[in-house]
Amino acid sequence: ARSEHEISEIIDGLSEQENNEKQMRQLSVIPPMMYDSEQRRVKFINMNGLMDDPMKVYKARQFMNVWTEHE
Repeated sequence: ARSEHEISEIIDGLSEQENNEKQMRQLSVIPPMMYDSEQRRVKFINMNGLMDDPMKVYKARQFMNVWTEHE
């Protein structure tokens, strides 16, 4: 910034940018979902990849030989 005019332009630009960001935040508010009783009742429980004892699996894999005899 070489002059007071340039400094004031920079400050104006920054304040305008802040105002735009505030406006965008206000516009992007998503209201909470309203579920009916049927939607509250339905649940999906994913048991895919569930391990009862992950440390046991980890220790067993440490000693596993992943290379073949040829390799």
